[in-house]
Amino acid sequence: MDGPAEIHSVRNVSDKKAISLHIYTKPFAECDVFYPEEGIIERKSLGYDSIDKIPC
Repeated sequence: MDGPAEIHSVRNVSDKKAISLHIYTKPFAECDVFYPEEGIIERKSLGYDSIDKIPC
């Protein structure tokens, strides 16, 4: 994603395993991850299982 976007927090408040599924409209190569404790933003590379129904 390019530039500021909506920042959201995903947390598991239980002691059980959880999964978070994020679905976006087009393939993105990178995204920004915000670490509130440190007050920093770090750019991360993304990976995909498939793009346009073609396995990666």
